[in-house]
Amino acid sequence: MANPIICPLCKGRLLDLPRTCPGCGGDLGGLVKLRDFANRRFNTGLRMAKAERWEEAEEAMVAALAIDPGDAEAGRVLAKIRQKSAGRRRRRPSQPD
Repeated sequence: MANPIICPLCKGRLLDLPRTCPGCGGDLGGLVKLRDFANRRFNTGLRMAKAERWEEAEEAMVAALAIDPGDAEAGRVLAKIRQKSAGRRRRRPSQPD
């Protein structure tokens, strides 16, 4: 279940994140932009994972989770990315000295 969205101005509970709070009329545009940025980082992480660019994929998912720590899907994807990344590191031949 998603975390409830609380208006920082009136503390009212919101079902979605509109640009203005229906309870107090406050401007929530900054929060909308932050949510959109988290979504873009999540999508970037997915694209990087599909391209097997594990370090960049991990970076993007970590950023998405930093903004929205309750994003369970991002957490699951990050775990898979780290698993794939660790597997690839183990399979690499060791470098000669």
